[in-house]
Amino acid sequence: MSRSPLLAATAAIALVAGSASVTAQPMGAFTGLKVNPVVRDFPGMTVLYNQNRDGDGYSVNSQIYDLTYTSGVYTVYNDQAADDFVVPQGRTWKVTEIDVTGSGSGTPASENVYFYWNDQGRPGKPVKGGSFTNLNGSGDPDFAIRLRKGVRLRAGHYWVSVQANCAPFLGCSEWDWATTATIANHEAIWEQPDNAYNTGCRSWHVLEHCFGSAYAGDFMFALKGRRG
Repeated sequence: MSRSPLLAATAAIALVAGSASVTAQPMGAFTGLKVNPVVRDFPGMTVLYNQNRDGDGYSVNSQIYDLTYTSGVYTVYNDQAADDFVVPQGRTWKVTEIDVTGSGSGTPASENVYFYWNDQGRPGKPVKGGSFTNLNGSGDPDFAIRLRKGVRLRAGHYWVSVQANCAPFLGCSEWDWATTATIANHEAIWEQPDNAYNTGCRSWHVLEHCFGSAYAGDFMFALKGRRG
């Protein structure tokens, strides 16, 4: 059974310097070949949480466009995806790495990772010390992303978001987070404040609401670090 892209948007930007131009096709959601999750083993590292499996061949865009030296027309395509997880009662996790499975076009300049407290099934208040920007994960388009000193999480319900920083003038059109065929805890969510893809998901909504029932699932990721 073949699967077709749900939507796509095409735009062109001109470089400030010179007459060269770049054309790219940022994607809200698309299908492709099934991907294999990244696996990294660092000394002393423990897998704290793992849903980096059961890929269904779908992916959803999650990125910020680096508009240095460009006209800025891509800002409307900025979007963000997130998924939730639970730290069990009586446990404390020191998360120092997140592995994500993805796909896309071109290599992102870097990645951002954000942890949030759960607020009625949506990302709420940011976790103290849980915002990381301009990280350089290994791999492409699957990434093992080290979180510098990491973030300490006590027992509770959380959300994590991974965004790629794409620079169209350097050939990165999009990065997309691969989805799963199963749902753990709450269904994964997505938002695009400027609604460039006309999904109506200007704030956090489940994937199914934004892209249709075929996208009812979670994102592929694993958290690593140490248990307290």
